[in-house]
Amino acid sequence: MPEILLVMPPGGTFSGLPLGLAYVAAYLEKFGYKVECLDAVAEGLTTRDVLKKITRSKPRFLGLSVLTPAAPNAYRIARQAKELGVTTIMGGIHPTALPAEALENGADFVVIGEGEVTVAELIEAIDCNRNVDTVRGIAYTRNGSIGTTDPRPPIDELDKLPFPAREMFPLRKYPRIERASPGGEIMSSRGCPYSCLFCSSRLVHGRKFRARSPQNVVDEIDEIVQKFRIRRIGFLDDTFTINKERVVRICDLIRERGLDIEWYCETRVDLVDRELLQKMKNCGCFLIEYGVESGSERVLRRIKKGITLDQTRRAFAMTKEVGIRTRADFMIGNPTETKEDAKETLKLAIELDPWRASFSIVTPLPGSELYEYALRNNMLEIMDYGKYDMMVRSVWHSDVMSSRDMADLQKQMYRKFYLRLKVLARQIADIRSGYDVHAVYNLIKSWLHVMREQ
Repeated sequence: MPEILLVMPPGGTFSGLPLGLAYVAAYLEKFGYKVECLDAVAEGLTTRDVLKKITRSKPRFLGLSVLTPAAPNAYRIARQAKELGVTTIMGGIHPTALPAEALENGADFVVIGEGEVTVAELIEAIDCNRNVDTVRGIAYTRNGSIGTTDPRPPIDELDKLPFPAREMFPLRKYPRIERASPGGEIMSSRGCPYSCLFCSSRLVHGRKFRARSPQNVVDEIDEIVQKFRIRRIGFLDDTFTINKERVVRICDLIRERGLDIEWYCETRVDLVDRELLQKMKNCGCFLIEYGVESGSERVLRRIKKGITLDQTRRAFAMTKEVGIRTRADFMIGNPTETKEDAKETLKLAIELDPWRASFSIVTPLPGSELYEYALRNNMLEIMDYGKYDMMVRSVWHSDVMSSRDMADLQKQMYRKFYLRLKVLARQIADIRSGYDVHAVYNLIKSWLHVMREQ
């Protein structure tokens, strides 16, 4: 039986390998703990199923990694686990943003920020009957009130962390995201120095950009290829090309080692140039996902995106010219955004003509500046976190648009972008393998889901 059961609770969008949980699992194993992982989302499990697993396995510690849409289910699991006498630790973006809420809903401890070192030190302190006040980066209930310890600084030497424990997860059950293989996700850096109004991820990893060395990154790629027979990689860094020299070195090492892989990444339109893009293309990059957000310069300034439309146009043109596919992510319902602004966003999407485009409804996630803005101005209409999925509904009204406006605009954008003969023909023509079939299938399924739910 495991000493520690790490769980991704049900709720939210079914995506890829939960890297945060996989890193914590690997780090705990390094210190000799017996660890088991359960991804309830990938396994299609309910909260009842998870509780049955906890009852059967009787772990000493339960770790829950919680994103906002999964918070209601995580809280149900934590409350029941407490009744079973299991010490429950919550981490992730949502508990980091709202530690008091998590503690009031069953958590014994909340890990604030990055989890690897904090969780290991906390479990060791409990095992050795030491005062947990010595563990930095936690919140817990103390003498009837909620206390927090000193903040833990971000991990600077990321190369010292073990690679994620992929073998503990059902890799075959994860979807192929943008043709990347299940389990092929990599995070080569942490932290984002930008200040986008809607972003909550920097709450865990901070603003300071910290990067793994090119050697360490390519070592992980080599392990993924050799051990798991995976050849399609997805870099999940918030902004992969912040340090261009590092990316160039990663590309050079991939070629030097003869790694026959394909990969994609996410970055900003102001952090690429033609030389870098050509280098990336030459060593297997087939897709870049850009956060475009809006077709209005005014809205971009309001959400503190820090880019211009000219930069966006140049980046897309260069990326396509070197032969890399593009994906553009757009948002609907930003503060001060009007219906006319939204029309400009659709116009820009059609002009850029990316291989894929997403049109998500702006969602004020706890931990973001937008969430605080929505709270101050009484704009939140739905407090059920299970509905904070950013795709099929709006949970708020902005200072200009109603929640219905946002939903209607989203449907219009998907229809007008994808229901064009040019786009439909391209999607069919791009099908060259089972990966492409799966990608198109997921695209159509997601689009129909949006149409049906609203």
